[in-house]
Amino acid sequence: MWAPTQRNTSPDGLRLLEFHVTPTKAKAGNTIKVLFRLKNETNQPIKFDPRYGVFVGARWNSTTDDNNRDFGHKYKKMVLKPGREIFFKGSRKLDKAGTWRFWPAYNVNGHWGPFRWNEIVLEVAEKPASGKPSKPPAGKR
Repeated sequence: MWAPTQRNTSPDGLRLLEFHVTPTKAKAGNTIKVLFRLKNETNQPIKFDPRYGVFVGARWNSTTDDNNRDFGHKYKKMVLKPGREIFFKGSRKLDKAGTWRFWPAYNVNGHWGPFRWNEIVLEVAEKPASGKPSKPPAGKR
């Protein structure tokens, strides 16, 4: 679970007001939901990149750019005025078991927001077996 820290305001002047990843326990094949709110704490407008905007930074079994699973790109080209907020909501199916990392991400002025900024780490378990007995091949009954 995310808790406020002194790292809540990025070097670009975006303050993270709220951040949730649910469910907090998941298995491969489950879908997670990510919600966060950002506020422009500067006295200047912040324009999000037209290609990337605001999104969820995500990595699977990696603390580098390997296994990039970023998703939910929204607010492309948007200009966030001083003192204004945006609310992000996105979801993603977790296709593999392992360690997943999620954080609020964005691109402004040709650069990315802080890597792994206020990240939430989720340990995703293997998908359980179906539990259905397999049928014997035809002619072997």
